[in-house]
Amino acid sequence: MFSVRVHAVKLRLHAALVGDQVVVATKPEILREVIDAAAAKETQTPVAAHMLLRLNRKALGRVYDDFQLYWAEKARVACHRNISSIYNLHKLYGTPIDEIPRLSESKYGVRYFCPDHGVYSYDAPRDQVVCSVHGNREQSRQHPQPERKPSFTEFVESLDEIVASLRFEHDALLATLEIARSQGKAEPAPLRAELERRDRP
Repeated sequence: MFSVRVHAVKLRLHAALVGDQVVVATKPEILREVIDAAAAKETQTPVAAHMLLRLNRKALGRVYDDFQLYWAEKARVACHRNISSIYNLHKLYGTPIDEIPRLSESKYGVRYFCPDHGVYSYDAPRDQVVCSVHGNREQSRQHPQPERKPSFTEFVESLDEIVASLRFEHDALLATLEIARSQGKAEPAPLRAELERRDRP
């Protein structure tokens, strides 16, 4: 361990030689995790790539709540934007609210829906369109930890790991994206997609 101090700022670093690499971390527990991972036996064949990005959902525990709240706020804003269009279509064509998705899709190629599975309804006394989850802009609703899982939570919890790799060939650039789903889901097997770009002669 060694520390560097510049005026009032002090940085403490922990270093260790792991295999043939020097690993430096700001916390000792992170360094221990790297050492334990290096000592463990390889269960998978190493990915042959020049650039690799690996995202493990279980490692997002510290920032998961913040991401979930951020997504919930964005979902509420998107839901409220839909309400204006739904209200205008309802008034312009006199179509019931439950038939607006079919009308908007046939005329404009879009389908308005709440990202968090809310249901839109028309409040005749107040002449307003309201979402069962988010309300509307006048009576906005959002719970930091809703009882029903939002779409972001359902999506993230269905993932185990995402691995993106980039490999340069002699005449091509090969990008690979692998998505491992949780057991018990509809698609438990890893989903792999490859994009290849070749230089034109």
